[in-house]
Amino acid sequence: MRGWTASVMATLALVRLGRGFTAADWMACARVGRAFGGLGRPVRMSSSGGELGRLKAVTDRQGTVLIRHTQRTVPVDTELLEEQVRAILAVLELPHMDVGLWLSSDRTVRDWNTRYRGMRKSTDILSFPFYDQLRAPDPLPEMQCEDDMNLGDMIVSVPYVARACKRDHRDALSMGEDSWTGESVQLGGVSGEMMHYFSPQPRLALLVIHGICHLLGHDHEEDSEYALMRAEEERLIRGLEAKGLLGPRDELPREAAGDGNDGRL
Repeated sequence: MRGWTASVMATLALVRLGRGFTAADWMACARVGRAFGGLGRPVRMSSSGGELGRLKAVTDRQGTVLIRHTQRTVPVDTELLEEQVRAILAVLELPHMDVGLWLSSDRTVRDWNTRYRGMRKSTDILSFPFYDQLRAPDPLPEMQCEDDMNLGDMIVSVPYVARACKRDHRDALSMGEDSWTGESVQLGGVSGEMMHYFSPQPRLALLVIHGICHLLGHDHEEDSEYALMRAEEERLIRGLEAKGLLGPRDELPREAAGDGNDGRL
């Protein structure tokens, strides 16, 4: 695929999609052209001769973090989000890998969710791995060239995330800090950590952690898979916290909201 332009890659991707290829096939074909973004970059070739020089150039590169932002309902700091994505990749020791993130609308995510999962509803995040046969904790395959250095793509419904923030804030006020925190500890991982943030920006970073775990072959259908994925999510959360990229958790009242009784008999 080296040397093809973004437009050619995107066109071929759409042709493949029309012939019934899977989402993973489409994403693999469109690695440079990004059919949903139409953006690409020239593939750099090693300037040093020999196998050793080629492989060193591959692993020493800085990966491309491609963020496409098409929704305008909810403000998002995409520069901060890119910094957060790169920090996650650094904790994973994968700073040389490419990844795509589309910040989109409910309608777009619902369409993709319907097409590839048969679920006619929106959701917070969808992941499309480049290495769709990878199963955690197996490592990524050996990288031979820059064309291999792609984790895949994620699509997020930002309005969905914003609504979840408001809903969770109402529930947290109703339950009170102690009960809410207890539930977050029980959940753990990204789901539990998101319960401490009620604005979209930090939640987007947490959702990217969840999405990248899926790109690396993690799943949560079985208890053993869930435990492994939750542990990895928590490791990546700690990595973001150590770099100061999540910010302080939002505060909640210690007592649940009253039921209208102000204490008078």
